[in-house]
Amino acid sequence: LLAACAEGKNVYTEIKCTSLLPLEDVVRVVTHEDCITEVSASAIDSGTGACADVKLTCLCSQVKIAYVNFVNHCYVDTEVEMKEIYTSNHIWKLFEDFTVDMARVCNKREKRLSDPILEKYIINVVFDTINAFFSSPFSENSTSLQTHHTIVIQLLQSSVRLLDCPWLQQQHRGQVETCIKTLSLTAKNRSISLPLELEAQINNVLSSSALNTLSRSNPNYKSSTRSSRSIVSSNPWDYKNIIEKLQDIINTLEDRLKPLVNAELSVLVDVLHQPELLFLEGTDARQRCESGGFISKYGL
Repeated sequence: LLAACAEGKNVYTEIKCTSLLPLEDVVRVVTHEDCITEVSASAIDSGTGACADVKLTCLCSQVKIAYVNFVNHCYVDTEVEMKEIYTSNHIWKLFEDFTVDMARVCNKREKRLSDPILEKYIINVVFDTINAFFSSPFSENSTSLQTHHTIVIQLLQSSVRLLDCPWLQQQHRGQVETCIKTLSLTAKNRSISLPLELEAQINNVLSSSALNTLSRSNPNYKSSTRSSRSIVSSNPWDYKNIIEKLQDIINTLEDRLKPLVNAELSVLVDVLHQPELLFLEGTDARQRCESGGFISKYGL
């Protein structure tokens, strides 16, 4: 519910939600050893308690979906910079946990994992959060990114590995490709050296994506899929500047309109005190107002 309330960009809602649920508590829940997203092998082999374990893992995946969505909407995809997310180690602990769950999803490359909730968590939540974090204009101020460059490489490796799974649906490939583009651009801008094999895989992904883009520009091409998140512009809006300019406009309007409002109120008071002055002398309406007819209509 809190994640849904903070969806979009509203600084007051975001601050309120973060005061109710600190980032440290979110990370503690998501990375807790009991918040697992896979059925134990021993339970599957024995058959004892396997159904209960499946239900538990589904519940854990739903918990992670809720909490990571909260992080995305309240700390990452925000109207103003939430400094804690860029200066602390909390987000990097989450990213480490992401790589573990991504490895579980594509554990058997040829075989799709029989856990749709975990798959939904990775495709719709994890990749959206990673892309939002590294494409945010505020991430440029992150002093901890260079320190955790190995996690950036791990995220890239996990993303490329997932993209290589043949069971990955076409409508989801765009989200993974977008994430790979964002991570590779971050690595390039921050001078993070990538393993040669990984760099070659990324170049192959980017070139394939470019070819797909050209084919989509063909007027005869009809796409039935859309990425759940649009690619972030290279020149994102400065939302903080927009808010400040909007406040300047409000202040200017108040300065100009307040005297007019006061004048209207003053005229209204004069009408209530001497309503007969609205009419010409000697008229029937003026005589009725002078005798209290106007005021009596309002019960004054």
